[in-house]
Amino acid sequence: MPVRPTLGPVVCVSIQVPNLHEASRLYQRWFGYQEVCRGRFRHHDMRRWGLNKLANRSWRYLAPHGHPGPGGIRLISGGAKSAKAKPLTSIGWAAAELSVIDVGAIASRLTSSPFLIIGAPRALGSNPAIKAMQVAGPHGEVFYLTDVRAYDGKLNLVKARHEFDKTFIVVLASKTFDETRNYYESRFQVKRISDHQVPIPVLNKQFDMMPETGWRIGSLQLSGSSLIEIDQYPEMAIEKSREIGGVPAGVSIVTFASELFPLHLVNRAQLCELISGRGALTQGHAGEFLEFVMPPAQRYRGPELMADGQVRHG
Repeated sequence: MPVRPTLGPVVCVSIQVPNLHEASRLYQRWFGYQEVCRGRFRHHDMRRWGLNKLANRSWRYLAPHGHPGPGGIRLISGGAKSAKAKPLTSIGWAAAELSVIDVGAIASRLTSSPFLIIGAPRALGSNPAIKAMQVAGPHGEVFYLTDVRAYDGKLNLVKARHEFDKTFIVVLASKTFDETRNYYESRFQVKRISDHQVPIPVLNKQFDMMPETGWRIGSLQLSGSSLIEIDQYPEMAIEKSREIGGVPAGVSIVTFASELFPLHLVNRAQLCELISGRGALTQGHAGEFLEFVMPPAQRYRGPELMADGQVRHG
């Protein structure tokens, strides 16, 4: 029987945006991220992905300031000017979950930002040591902002070193929970951590449900302190709209490391080569796009690198 490959950590999440310059500035201004590198998707890579409309489109990669490693955001040019669907009401990748410091302070600051707070800061009912909030961005993206610094449980979680740190959980919405979970468990080395039903205020709000309505959610532990959270969505949940490039709106692609390699030792140039479109792309059971990247080549021939903290436009 073949050995299943490892999955994780999350290398980046992708969001298609109408204006790369403005979107990059947005995340630098409000999340304190820095632009690490930029490039263009090559025609032959996008043909291999089956996404010809992404060929030659520009992208930029951003990560927490001072730590330009994996777990950041890849912005891709060509998105719609406004989100077409109500946040957290469609299946596929629902949100990227960032490890943060002090959700109360973040909520106060984001009140005057382009990010809409759709879930106010609160302690989780399943674990009061964890405090979280949810925000929707201007391009259809949703972020769970979660402070796990006081958590002392069995999950292997990333504790933030910055106000906005990296993505450590990706939230996947599905109408068929068991089949979606089986997709990952049957193909990859992942560990089932939880499976329970709890009220989720932000989902009850978005779907106009009663406050006490429970939702089935489960977590899969991946390699490298990352997780996939699977949320069972109701039949009324819709398919995600597709952007100009052929990928879903909002969080469109999640890039994972596949097969164990010391990702923390990958330098910035190698990381940017990893995310330049050379990985393998597939779709999961809920229609979600997954990109898999392998250990990088020793010689870098990839996109233009940014100096630390400096962004060149043009």
